[in-house]
Amino acid sequence: MIRRSAASLLLGSSALWGACSLQSAHAASASDAAQIQALQREMQEMRREMSGQISVLRQRLARAEVHAPNTPAANAAQARRVAAANGQPLPESYARDIHIGGDTGTGSNFGSVMQHADLGTPPSDRGVSSSWASFRAATEKDEALHLGGMMVGFPGGRPTISSEDGMYAMSIGLAFHEDIGGFMGMSPRKGETKGDYGSLTENARRLRIPISFRYKNWIANITPDFGSSTADGTSTSQLYEANLNYAGFHNTVITAGYFQPRVTEEDSESSNEFEMMERPAITDMVRNIAAGDARMSLGALHYAKRWWIAGYVTGQTYGKHSTSTFDSQTGATFRVAGRPYVSKDIDVHVGLSGITALKVAQVTSSNPGGQRSITLSEQPEVDLTTTKLLSATVGNVGSVWSAGPELGFRYKRLTLKGEYYHIGIIPTIVWPDSRGTHRFKNVIHRMQTIL
Repeated sequence: MIRRSAASLLLGSSALWGACSLQSAHAASASDAAQIQALQREMQEMRREMSGQISVLRQRLARAEVHAPNTPAANAAQARRVAAANGQPLPESYARDIHIGGDTGTGSNFGSVMQHADLGTPPSDRGVSSSWASFRAATEKDEALHLGGMMVGFPGGRPTISSEDGMYAMSIGLAFHEDIGGFMGMSPRKGETKGDYGSLTENARRLRIPISFRYKNWIANITPDFGSSTADGTSTSQLYEANLNYAGFHNTVITAGYFQPRVTEEDSESSNEFEMMERPAITDMVRNIAAGDARMSLGALHYAKRWWIAGYVTGQTYGKHSTSTFDSQTGATFRVAGRPYVSKDIDVHVGLSGITALKVAQVTSSNPGGQRSITLSEQPEVDLTTTKLLSATVGNVGSVWSAGPELGFRYKRLTLKGEYYHIGIIPTIVWPDSRGTHRFKNVIHRMQTIL
């Protein structure tokens, strides 16, 4: 009995000790969790304070560098920051060719330096095509806001949400061009009807919303366009671009999808950067041979210190393929351009462009030669009317091409530039053979069209 009572006492004591230990462990665990939460809150507060201090230091550094001597190293550093802010960091050799502040004649205040560096220019009307490295450099700006594992900022002037490392990102932009004006002396004479030239009218010329999605060096761009070149908007939204880009190779962007292939000097510019309201009429006619907006394209652009080269294989434009299209168009574009001489006051630009519709679209399956045609048309170089001042259709067309040089020159604030285009049309001729059947031959005969 004594032994049994001792054993019971021992077991009861062990159980009591285990329960006490378990309660102590639970209490310690709860205390540790509270301490961890408190440490996390303290770390977040320290991060916010450090971000604010870093922002202040960056602003002080920028102000100090503006007033510092314009050494080559400081000039290169400023050039790289300007380029990174617009989504395209510069290599060292290129950065040292760009002069910002000091000897540029723009003055020594910070506002004039920013103006000369083009920091206030609007972003492009297209989607993003910068590399992952460029994007991360552009997001290293003091206005970036860190929220947990995300960053919210304006790299390249566009609202952007990205992961902390920039691996995933989404950005959105806007290009809005509204034309308001009219034509003088357009009142009809007695007995005549009024034409399509209003004394005062308006047109939502461009209303583009570029949306870009990024995964590292892969960028998908979707840009609807709610404007129109012929009327005030359209009944349904149009597409300006929808493409996939890879920017992982050095200074190279590979593009596939609906895109505006780079061809001719005027066509390579963003519509936000035009000197005039529209491109010249001849440029629109040439680019629409096998390029233009929302053209199915596959190709690449490569750029270096003072030159770039681009080439694309193209197909139909968005919305052109229909049940009446028996055979779609196939074409190609090519452009190379460079700046052989650059100085403080002088810029020289030279380039060469070529475009061809290797196979013009066939509308129906019958009479293939007669159904392959091309129409060259253009309205006035201000899109406030739907009337075409020039419209000519050439039938029995096998292929069309155009090529020509481009030249630009700047002296201080005076800029001169021009392009020359030579257009050639190779017809398809029907020749009867000895058996009474027909065969189609592409006759190498050039019909020069003077526009």
